Amino acid sequence: AMGSETGLLCQGLSQNIVPALCKAVEAEAAGAVGDEDPSWRAAQALFATLAAMLPEVPAHFDDMSHPSVSVWKQSWPFFEAALMTWPVSATDQPLTAAAESLTAAAKALPGFLPGTLQMLARSAASRELPQVQLDALREITASAPLDTCRLSDLLGANVLTTIDTMLGQEKVLLSGPSTV
Repeated sequence: AMGSETGLLCQGLSQNIVPALCKAVEAEAAGAVGDEDPSWRAAQALFATLAAMLPEVPAHFDDMSHPSVSVWKQSWPFFEAALMTWPVSATDQPLTAAAESLTAAAKALPGFLPGTLQMLARSAASRELPQVQLDALREITASAPLDTCRLSDLLGANVLTTIDTMLGQEKVLLSGPSTV
């Protein structure tokens, strides 16, 4: 979030910078297949740019009128790919950058909470050691600008899905104690 001219910032970034970053990320993802330790610099830049577009003051849950919302929705497939399908580097990229950006979005625009929680839970269930996703879920739940009842409704199914999957991977989990 940068200054009071958020609409102009979002417009400028969405017309020039974000499309260029998306193309760079697509090329980076194609090149990452078979690469032992891809750097994911373009993905990190995309996710950081999207986070910079978020409002400085958290919106109300149902308020999705911020100028960054449409850009975020268009970029959602990149978050899904980073969390679900792209190979992860030794530094947990692009997983970490995507999770950090999603965490910021869930805090600033709570209307993104349902999709963010679901995506992080699905990602945690699909990875052997989901420390990044679990940390993001913990941070979101600790600071979500929602009342406890609404938050518990959103968390319920997503946490159960993650726990159910993780219980089937107990040997792997025990090999990485920080995940437990």
